[in-house]
Amino acid sequence: RRWKMELDVTSNFHTSDMKATVEIKEPKALRGRYNAGVAKKGGTTKMSFHIPEISGFTSYKLKAVMELSNGYKQEFELPIDFALAFYADKAPEIDGVLNEGEWNKEGRIISNREDQVYLLKNGDKWKSDKDLSADTYIMWDEENLYIACAVTDNVFSCNYKGTSIWQGDSLQFGLAFARETKDGAVTATFTEVGTALTPDGVELVKYSSESGTTMDVKESKSAVTRNGNKTVYEVCMPWSEAVPAGAEIKPNVEIGYSMLVNDNDKSGRRGWIEFGSGIGVYKAVNEFARIRLVPKQ
Repeated sequence: RRWKMELDVTSNFHTSDMKATVEIKEPKALRGRYNAGVAKKGGTTKMSFHIPEISGFTSYKLKAVMELSNGYKQEFELPIDFALAFYADKAPEIDGVLNEGEWNKEGRIISNREDQVYLLKNGDKWKSDKDLSADTYIMWDEENLYIACAVTDNVFSCNYKGTSIWQGDSLQFGLAFARETKDGAVTATFTEVGTALTPDGVELVKYSSESGTTMDVKESKSAVTRNGNKTVYEVCMPWSEAVPAGAEIKPNVEIGYSMLVNDNDKSGRRGWIEFGSGIGVYKAVNEFARIRLVPKQ
């Protein structure tokens, strides 16, 4: 599956249009030089180019240089993410087991790099994907949002309950349907949900709701299982509990999304690994990734 990168480029040169190239330096998977089109003089142009195929979806910090045909160069950095929610022809069974053919594996979202890890204690170091990593799958239909997360974690510990489960091993995710922009900043509120395998069994809690969204999770379901060093989370959340009332859920809609897997190695909350940002260190919906709802194939 090939992706197309789009950039809004504003040129302060007023004499002529200029050809533009973009050289991507990081991430390694996207390195190369790309023809981006023509930057219109004295205005803003939407420029685009195709990037190489990627294996699995993830998020990156892009580092690149744009060069115009007059030799002018501009370095820039920005977060980019790759994620799709495939249509669920058949609703997955929410039982904490990733059965073959149940989840669309093409949509695998990978969290397995050190730059996706945040540890709270000075001197603590993430060792490898065997220490903490996650593969996430997201699907949808007209009624529900489905999320599965397969976590590799060398030590399991969750002795917390209710809205305190974030302090133990748990899955935490944020959703933002209305990503309103004001003066260049995303200002929307968002829904935040957590689920964990607690001493009392599986719990699912809602920490906050996007404006216009219920705080209820009466119809939402989750399942969590632990086998060896693997923890599997599965969630089914009706759109009526996930997004604002009246929100139009349809193919190609983009929804703000952020996910983290909390880690507790029996000595307090150690930190987390994430996809997207904005719910761990601080609450910032402008740092969410974006999930596109793929049409039914």
